[in-house]
Amino acid sequence: MTRRAFTTLLGDFGIWHERNSAAGTPQANLYAIMQARRTMRWLHPITWPGAGEAGDLITRRYKIKDAYLRRSLSDSQLATVHRHLTNPTGPPAGGFQLFGCGGQVNTVGPP
Repeated sequence: MTRRAFTTLLGDFGIWHERNSAAGTPQANLYAIMQARRTMRWLHPITWPGAGEAGDLITRRYKIKDAYLRRSLSDSQLATVHRHLTNPTGPPAGGFQLFGCGGQVNTVGPP
């Protein structure tokens, strides 16, 4: 997928949630996940179920960072995600997920 197609898809996902996540709206009940993954074809079969870390689905360790965003990622941030997922010299596996949720969670003010 080209950088432009990738950033448009992820950007549109974020913008839709920005515009349709106010508390009390019918769309506030929707929950969506956008996932982009990077895996090396040769690595998947030898590390089944496939994330490249030792262990099984129960004991495998992951590195995760999350945040509640009120706005879509910027064009620069989306381009950075694409660059890291398509970098041939990067790690053999990785991913990026956006979880779209709205409604009541958006009524809480920033700290």
